[in-house]
Order: sequence, then C-alpha cells, then structure tokens
Amino acid sequence: MNLLDGNGKNALQNFKNPFDKDGVEYVVFKIHRTPSIFRNDKKGEATVYFNKGNTDGSQKFYSDEFKDLVNQVDNFINSL
Repeated sequence: MNLLDGNGKNALQNFKNPFDKDGVEYVVFKIHRTPSIFRNDKKGEATVYFNKGNTDGSQKFYSDEFKDLVNQVDNFINSL
C-alpha cells in the first residue's frame, strides 16, 4: 500500500472510512432507571458501532424516550 501518490499528496486516500452505512455493525439500546451525568442527564442511550477492516468506532445518542432514541439513530444512519 502506498500512502502517497506519485506527487507526494493524498496520503490518506487509501484508507477505508468505517463511518458509512456499509460500516455499521450493530446498534445497542439501553434504558436505565435513573438519569446519569455520563448520559447527558438522560435515562436512555443508544450506540451505533462501526467497523471496516481494522478500523472501528462508535457514535452515542441520549434521550429519556426510547422512541426518540430510535428516531435519532434512524436519522443518523440514513444521513450517512
């Protein structure tokens, strides 16, 4: 793999971006009994996990309402 093209530019063009629809591995929803400062003072959280090759990551969402969490995740994935 060449990190640089013939002109010494575009060093990152060969890397695969995991943060697209094809990179979504799974989504986890959690609803807790009480809000937490670790969840932006909300009861619920959702995490979208990405993976492509050896690159991975996640995106978190917070809300007190399950339906709102689902809508946030759905809108996020559709925007990719």
